Amino acid sequence: MITRIEAGNYRCFRNLSVDIDDYQVLAGANGSGKSTLLDIPMLLGDLLRAERAVDAFLQARGDAPPRANTITDLLHRGAGTDILFAVEARLPAEVATVLASGSTATRRPMPTHMRYELRLEVFNQRLQVAEEYLFLFASDAHPPVAGFPMQGAAAGGRRVPGSRWWPIISRVPGTGTTLSGETTSRARVLELRIEPDGLALASVPADEGLFPAARWFIGLLRSRAVSYDPNWDALRRPAPATRRTW
Repeated sequence: MITRIEAGNYRCFRNLSVDIDDYQVLAGANGSGKSTLLDIPMLLGDLLRAERAVDAFLQARGDAPPRANTITDLLHRGAGTDILFAVEARLPAEVATVLASGSTATRRPMPTHMRYELRLEVFNQRLQVAEEYLFLFASDAHPPVAGFPMQGAAAGGRRVPGSRWWPIISRVPGTGTTLSGETTSRARVLELRIEPDGLALASVPADEGLFPAARWFIGLLRSRAVSYDPNWDALRRPAPATRRTW
């Protein structure tokens, strides 16, 4: 389950950080950003599917219009060059079980959540990925600071004994991209070559034994992130007859 959504310099949001619980009420005036907020998880899913990052913003999506007409429309008030996103999610029990059964299980505390961070940069009228991080953390032991961008840089590209976070993806400007296995304490680190306008998250191997959390998160963004998913069977059932006293 997604537990936090953040955005920086994106459309109507200069700096957004919203914690999400099992039940949430979202209220605001027209044009205040409600739809834009709800769209962020789906946007990340579209970025995973897109050949180029810009396609997720400027191409129509079925019956839905493009998110923007030009790249500069994506920037808050047309200013700056960076767009930032962060999403945190609570790991499901089955993923936590796999992590606990791996060779990293001797490390405490075991992770309960994950955080994905993405910084896009407008450069020469192109949209490219400048930084990208995915890491695991325990919610009750030094969790990330709300609203603080690109904290994954502090996790580093390789798992260090005693560090507070478990890096999975580390895409640092000028140093390339590293991918670290989640369930092994051995030095299982891959060096990736990713196109500037593609996501490293899309290149995580389909190995749920080695990357249980990352593969679950990818599936969440690609197929389970929706803006409106009512329980139609419950809505179609008639309300029970009741006696009212006036």
